[in-house]
Amino acid sequence: MEHEMMYKNWCTVNLDNLVHNYLYTKKQFDNTVICVIKADAYGHGSLEVATALKEAGCDYFAVSSFEEAKQLRDANIDKNILVLGRVMPNEIKEAASLDIALAASSIGFIQDILNADIKGDKVKIHIKLNTGMNRTGFNALSSGYDELTQALKLISDNKSLIEVEGIFSHFASAEDDESFTRLQYDRFTKAVNYIKIWGISPSIRHICNSAGSLNYKDFSLDAIRLGIYLYGYETDDPDYLPVMSFHSRILEINELKTGDGVSYGLDFVADRDMKIAVVGMGYADGVPRSLSNSKGYVMCNGVQCPIIGRVCMDMMMIDISSVENAKVFDTVTLFGNGSGGYISCTEQAANAGTIAYELLCSVSKRVPRIYI
Repeated sequence: MEHEMMYKNWCTVNLDNLVHNYLYTKKQFDNTVICVIKADAYGHGSLEVATALKEAGCDYFAVSSFEEAKQLRDANIDKNILVLGRVMPNEIKEAASLDIALAASSIGFIQDILNADIKGDKVKIHIKLNTGMNRTGFNALSSGYDELTQALKLISDNKSLIEVEGIFSHFASAEDDESFTRLQYDRFTKAVNYIKIWGISPSIRHICNSAGSLNYKDFSLDAIRLGIYLYGYETDDPDYLPVMSFHSRILEINELKTGDGVSYGLDFVADRDMKIAVVGMGYADGVPRSLSNSKGYVMCNGVQCPIIGRVCMDMMMIDISSVENAKVFDTVTLFGNGSGGYISCTEQAANAGTIAYELLCSVSKRVPRIYI
């Protein structure tokens, strides 16, 4: 491929796979699929991802901050947008003017809206409930609805300013804890019913994340939030296709002899004749340093090659002793499709002692994304 000769390292982002994952999910649900594209679409590129999904029919996106939402609006993404994280007081007025929905998770935030001096626009909100994740949200636990009640009173008294479009919560462990997930759902539905007493009936109720949507389809309500599955990771369903692949190149090849006593960071000493390649990616590019010393491997010309010594800032070393005819500028793949094989991002993340989310989000901005 022509573009490959232009880069020392790069990521390919397969937009066909992305759209496939969205449409595959959409076929399973009659309700809204909110595509989560926070954190630069989990490192894939939020503008490119949003544009592809918009063309595929997606009409609702979720991000983490006002800055992320405004970036979408500036790029003519005119679909519904929800900011999942806390918006700063000085951002509320502009968010209202841009028709961006905001997560309301505390009395303090409701007060910020009332103090924002908004004229001519309504602030669209989704009430955030804490059903057991215990990060943010109005308490929906057994201790009662005191703060939620105060918020509902303020909202009811200011309906000309505040529009309650949605209400949501987040599962803490939909992947592996059925009893707690069901408890959270029960708490959520009870709180929604309580809110109706105040004459407030949000049109979009959503609690299911990716794992929740797959494992508890009967909890899908009005919308689901499709996050990590949108990008093809952290799922055993083979119909979800991985979207990103992370590549680099061999920059140098060293022939090591046993008697030379050559080491890499004093963590690795060659105990046999070896062929070592220096690869042009390091932790500044997004390679976890915890993959050092054979914790991880890469694919080179169809062969799994262990990472030896310490991962450096801009490069790392791999053992290519088993690779026939390896040469400078050959492609090396950290995860995804390429170089004669496939390496699961989820598996590589496990090698690093983390999860695919972190590995994807850690790919540096200095690594070009090639959209295919």
